Amino acid sequence: MEANIRLSEEVVNKTRSFEKMKSEAERCLAQGEKLCKEKTEFEDASYAKFLSVLNAKKAKLRALRDKEDSGKAVEEEESTDKTESFDDSVRSDNEQSEEVASKKATSSKAHGRKRAARS
Repeated sequence: MEANIRLSEEVVNKTRSFEKMKSEAERCLAQGEKLCKEKTEFEDASYAKFLSVLNAKKAKLRALRDKEDSGKAVEEEESTDKTESFDDSVRSDNEQSEEVASKKATSSKAHGRKRAARS
């Protein structure tokens, strides 16, 4: 009889322990879902703040680039007045190459004459 009573008490204790663990598991599951929801909300808020900062930085960079580009345009207008035009530089390059070619031609002709004279 004593063994039956002891086993009954053990079953009751195990049942209570099981119910206690079951309720704790449900509470942990609910807390996990709550934390997951809070994390998602936090991430959404953080991303929204980040996007606003990022877009502000992009706008500032664009403004600085535009300012720099307009400054360069003014500098280019001023610098083009001081430099020779592209056509002039091409002509001078062509003239130089023609001079080099004519020098080579005259020097090669001289060598040709010498060879001809030797033969």
